[in-house]
Amino acid sequence: MTTDRTPARQMLVSGSVGTAAVGGVCAVVAWFLAGGPGLWGALTGAAVVLVSSLVSIVALSATRRAEPTIALMVALVVHFGKVIVLIGALVAISATGALDGALDRWSLAATIVAVAVTWSVAEINAYLRTRQPTYDLDAA
Repeated sequence: MTTDRTPARQMLVSGSVGTAAVGGVCAVVAWFLAGGPGLWGALTGAAVVLVSSLVSIVALSATRRAEPTIALMVALVVHFGKVIVLIGALVAISATGALDGALDRWSLAATIVAVAVTWSVAEINAYLRTRQPTYDLDAA
């Protein structure tokens, strides 16, 4: 079923719902396995991925009407920028010493991976459901 929403909005809603669900499950599991630091590590990991993914959606939605080559270039730059921001966030969290007690290292890492994969799958699924043409037959 298609909707009249833009692909960016559809991906934003789908990614946010998936992130909230998986982040919540990770937080509960981390709380059972590692206590308070596990809970806070999981919540921090989910928040880091959520913020970086939201910034990506906003940046990519600006190129919606651009030439496909420009949109692809922006998408690649945004993707590599997101990876750099995630690494920077992990380095910053580590530099504060939070991983030595306040946050559980494994809960943080596992949640970041789980939420990032969930966001990506939800984003792809949402884009496919919008049925946007990816090429123009008349131009070929």
